[in-house]
Amino acid sequence: RGGAAGGHVAARGAALSLAHALALGEPPAAPGEGVSGKEFLSGAAYGVGALEGAGALLRVGLDAVSGGDSDLARGTYRRGSSTHRRKVRAWQMLCALAPALDRLRRVSSAGKVRRLLEKSHIFQSLSKNPGFVQKLGLGPELLPAAKSNESNESNESGGDDQLAGSIETALKKAAPAAVATHNLPGVRYYAEVFFTLAARSYPCVVTDVAIPALRSPDVKPL
Repeated sequence: RGGAAGGHVAARGAALSLAHALALGEPPAAPGEGVSGKEFLSGAAYGVGALEGAGALLRVGLDAVSGGDSDLARGTYRRGSSTHRRKVRAWQMLCALAPALDRLRRVSSAGKVRRLLEKSHIFQSLSKNPGFVQKLGLGPELLPAAKSNESNESNESGGDDQLAGSIETALKKAAPAAVATHNLPGVRYYAEVFFTLAARSYPCVVTDVAIPALRSPDVKPL
């Protein structure tokens, strides 16, 4: 009992839809019928949890296609084989998760700016004025943390930086492996789409991987 008749296509479609929803981080509009609103997280809490989930899936997927899974790293395989199907599904999943890349980068950048502003005593004083905050259009992610929550905030900011840094490292590791490995057109298409989307949020994919590869006479184009 395989194929669409066994529900495999529906299951894969549902998994891709869930991954894409996590990457977007948009909370449900309203609780469903018969579900209490208390059981739903707030918009901000949902966004944080969704971003963490999408980031974790991205790390696992990038690690798998860059050599963590020996089957996905194979360069020789038959069209329609289990390896071929797994490669296509892995890159499809990464494409579905691509919208989270920009959110991860922005969260990390906001944390760095906030920590720089926290070092300014003048800014800390002025930020207590609601008129000053409104005039500058500052969001809560850029405002100095309260003293009581300073250690918690610093830990969260460090976690954001670590998450974004690990994604950047994983992208740099996966890009050359994906380009250097011979893949069938269907697999290569999804890999190229993913890294095109990734380069919009992480230009290091172009500056540190693509351009040096183009300049190198030892890199064989596929």
